[in-house]
Amino acid sequence: MVNNSYEHYRRGVNCYWNSMSLLLEQHGLEHMILKHLSFGYIYSNSKLDITFELEAESSNSLGWLDQYINIKRYRLSEEELYEFLKQNKDPFLLCVNIKALASEYRSFPNIHDYHYLNVVSIEDESVRVKDQYFGYRGLIPINLILKAIQPDTIVQIGEVIQLEVNYDYLKEKSKDIINLIRNELLMRFDQYLEGTFKFDGVLNYVGKKALEKLSEELDTVIFSAIERAESIQDNWNYLLRRFNTSFIYSREGMIFYLTKYKNLFPFDISILVNCMEESLAITRHMSFLIIQANLKKKGPEDLIRSFKQKLEEVIKIEEKIYEQINLLRSELDKISI
Repeated sequence: MVNNSYEHYRRGVNCYWNSMSLLLEQHGLEHMILKHLSFGYIYSNSKLDITFELEAESSNSLGWLDQYINIKRYRLSEEELYEFLKQNKDPFLLCVNIKALASEYRSFPNIHDYHYLNVVSIEDESVRVKDQYFGYRGLIPINLILKAIQPDTIVQIGEVIQLEVNYDYLKEKSKDIINLIRNELLMRFDQYLEGTFKFDGVLNYVGKKALEKLSEELDTVIFSAIERAESIQDNWNYLLRRFNTSFIYSREGMIFYLTKYKNLFPFDISILVNCMEESLAITRHMSFLIIQANLKKKGPEDLIRSFKQKLEEVIKIEEKIYEQINLLRSELDKISI
């Protein structure tokens, strides 16, 4: 049983995999999500574009999980969704325009963008939502949900995702699945130890190398964010979201997973998890420094000075994480899985 203090942790870098993780959990299959987690941290360039946050790293395919789980995807109109909500009894994902929800719920950001909600159940004229990414858990009126899927330029809006699971087949293949999960952890180890990987032709830095690269380019990272042609507040929020995605969310997801499913692995991972938590505490403080700079209207120079000090601290801890992962990687080599 996972410590309740981890329950608020995000389960991946984007809203899709956070909600998919919950959907798998509701089917008793969350342990299969490791393929779409990363040890973090991840950094690619100083421009703070989509490659910085690397949401594209995990495509919306389940990969080898497709062998064991069937995903049903379809797009519904407002009328079709209303009928679906009245008849459906199982949890599902629904893609909405997040701006529509923000008009009534402050948990959601007031931006025109798509977001995958995890819909747990229907209660009278409301849907019960468990949203790990933005931290909202509760009811949302069906009328507002219908408003949030109105025709839009965002192509994903209105998409429904359900899982079809053959539990007898999964039970029959349980040993194969455990071996695949352990092999997936091995690949995550190797990616972290390598320190870099390429995705879609873009070189990405991982772990200690990501922090060192961020430190080298910190001035450019921060100035490129706050000099955008938006309001000062929007620019600080832009920096905050990009930083959190690359230097908090991926690490949270892996800590949650390793803590909850530690019994899947034939070695003690407690020291590794403790080091990751120590490192995460510092990057969370760095995230708070961005919020503080915005609220107190500080200049970028103040933030850069504070960040550089914190980066020195977190890099030292990341060296311990590297040592632990290297040690566990060696142990895994000795074990036949």
